Amino acid sequence: MVGVVADVKYGGLAEHAAPAIYVPLQQAPSRHEYLVVRTTGDPAAVVSRVRDALHAIDPDLPLGEVHTLDERLWEATAPARFRTGLMALFGAIALMLAAIGIYGVISYSVTQRTRELGVRMALGAAPRDVLQMVVKETARLAGLGTAIGFALALGAGRFMAAMLFAVSPSDSLTFIGTSALLLLVALLSGLLPAWRAAATDPVVALRAE
Repeated sequence: MVGVVADVKYGGLAEHAAPAIYVPLQQAPSRHEYLVVRTTGDPAAVVSRVRDALHAIDPDLPLGEVHTLDERLWEATAPARFRTGLMALFGAIALMLAAIGIYGVISYSVTQRTRELGVRMALGAAPRDVLQMVVKETARLAGLGTAIGFALALGAGRFMAAMLFAVSPSDSLTFIGTSALLLLVALLSGLLPAWRAAATDPVVALRAE
């Protein structure tokens, strides 16, 4: 086929697609040529027939490496997939550490208020009121932290734009999912110790250190 085709990324996924044009072999000869064969069956089954066809045209014409299009795409995107996988691993570890840290800090903070919660219940506060108070305070603190982290992540995403392909640095699904997960961890970390304190006898809670 000779003519103008769609833009092509020859150097890698990170570069901008450049205009391309195919010309006859006689017009632009090269020492390395590529033959593309389209088949509807198993590509490995037609390799021998392609070899026979080339041998019939020129017995001295060598046939080098034979790969399927999927294999070529896999090789071409291997470096990008490795970097992306490494970043995803580090991101998952960071998310796990953040979740553990949030749970530990908020859980410890609520546990330290066991005596206060006991006083509130001794003065007539219902366990449901205690739980609602803790959840509201935890949600307010977690919401503030998530908003700050959201803004910082948007700024940091610009530095990672060159390593992302067909994905926006401000991908809404990623931001919403991560924020929702951290909020859920924060709420659970405050709710569990508050529930234990609310279920405890006020006298026992008042004796807690």
